[in-house]
Amino acid sequence: MRAGISGFAPRPSTFRGFETTAAPSSARANKFAAWLMLFGLLLPPAEVQIYIGGLKFTVARIGIFILLLPASFILLSKGRHLLACDFFVLALASWILFAAIYTDGTASLSSAGAESVEFFGGYIVARAFFFGAAALRAFVSVLKVVAFTAIIFAIADTVSGRLVIHHAFASLLHVEPISDQYRMGMVRAASTFDHAILFGAFCSIVAAILFYSEANVLKRVMYTGVCLMGAILSLSSSSLMGFAIILATYSYDTLLRSYPWRWSACWAAIGAGLLVIIIVTNKPLGWVLSNLTLDPDSGYFRLLIWDASIFQISAAPWTGHAFTDFGTIELNSVDSVWLVLPLRFGIPTIVFLALANLAAVLPTKYSGNMGTPYLNRMRTAFSLILLLFAFIGITVHYWNYIWIFWGICLGIRASLRELSLYRNPRSFLYSQPASNQFVGDRLRSPMRA
Repeated sequence: MRAGISGFAPRPSTFRGFETTAAPSSARANKFAAWLMLFGLLLPPAEVQIYIGGLKFTVARIGIFILLLPASFILLSKGRHLLACDFFVLALASWILFAAIYTDGTASLSSAGAESVEFFGGYIVARAFFFGAAALRAFVSVLKVVAFTAIIFAIADTVSGRLVIHHAFASLLHVEPISDQYRMGMVRAASTFDHAILFGAFCSIVAAILFYSEANVLKRVMYTGVCLMGAILSLSSSSLMGFAIILATYSYDTLLRSYPWRWSACWAAIGAGLLVIIIVTNKPLGWVLSNLTLDPDSGYFRLLIWDASIFQISAAPWTGHAFTDFGTIELNSVDSVWLVLPLRFGIPTIVFLALANLAAVLPTKYSGNMGTPYLNRMRTAFSLILLLFAFIGITVHYWNYIWIFWGICLGIRASLRELSLYRNPRSFLYSQPASNQFVGDRLRSPMRA
């Protein structure tokens, strides 16, 4: 029976030391795909743009267009398993295009198409090429180089007192750079990103990936420390909150690892906390926003943005207002992905986005053990990353590369969920692997154990 949404029965084979269903060829490491998808992060999209046939391309978009067709063939090939998450992402991308055309004809099609292709393309490429432990290791190795280079650029911003990377590329290409951003009398490091808050969000998300990818404690501390430095240089409160969530999640998971009910209890506690905030405070949203920012005035202004946005969303809940200029200071710059999407394309966009993230982390029948400690850790990491994207998105709107990166991380988490479908614990060649069957966190083949 061919792979499908509800079930499949591919032929059994041996995969990394235990019997499982046939693992698709896309599980092989593909550093070329990783470099194509991540290299665009090193070139500021605000200044480095290429026009082809009247369409504007950033380096990251070019990478997506190169890989999207082969990625689609891989994902639809025999042996791969489509997930509900795939269809929610497709629905999100399709609704963005439909809503823009319905509201504004073809006038907004270029901008809407860019948002649709960036997220959908990043997701599909990640689903296809970063599937399996070897491919995931290749992705992380490239991400490490790219992220550390971006943080070095951020240090240059702080030392020079201006967004030196943006100014350098603007001078080279004879275009206008983005404006320098200041807080507390200091320039906010943005590296190659369009805004310091996007760079800060990126640092906290990468920190989670590198923290869980490493088994060595010293490397964990070192890599996370470098990412924390980048977040501090961005002077972004949301990214620092992201680091707090990473630390709290890891500590909680470590202390209660022997209790299978720990995550159910965690979500129950979070729900209870939100309920207390709703009951005790007069304006729950205002309390949350004012306590998620370093500057109280910024928190108050964000509350005004939410009130104005919700009013406009209620006027066109299904298809939004496309890229309308509302002419008010509150809506001149809306700092929340959960507001911008429904403002532009209607409430269905955030419904599809939320469902896609939830569907990617739903447990499977055999998801209790991914087969190796590395995959177990990365499953936790990318589940945490989706939570970080959603949480930071309350006070941050994602665009350009960070929007693509959300699609990539969602695609990797969905692929980890798909991989768990191939890993039936009852099919292990050894029911309980002995300590000598692991080399670091890799599972040896039965002949070598």
